Amino acid sequence: MRCRESLDALRRFTYTLNTVLTVVIAVIALPPVFAALASLMNLPAGIARLAHLATATVLPWPAAIGYRRFYQGLLVRAGLTRRVAYGTVIRLATMSVCAAHWRGGRNCLVR
Repeated sequence: MRCRESLDALRRFTYTLNTVLTVVIAVIALPPVFAALASLMNLPAGIARLAHLATATVLPWPAAIGYRRFYQGLLVRAGLTRRVAYGTVIRLATMSVCAAHWRGGRNCLVR
């Protein structure tokens, strides 16, 4: 970044947006709110239960992605694109290993 003030402003914007999106998903994941939305969409009970679980599971997702993209942007701006590529390969490999373990009936995070 060209100056500290711009970096701080962009960081504040990123963190604010991350917080707002996480709060929105948290509100949607509240059982009464989710039940109202599910009934509006005429979801069957089994599907609504699974969708509610999925919504609660992805609660930290927007903040994690926003945080990662903010710092990747700084690396790209500094001309360190190779590090972004290495990080992407590591992230995708880790997700693939976890998906393979999960599909095999083993939880990647818990033994």
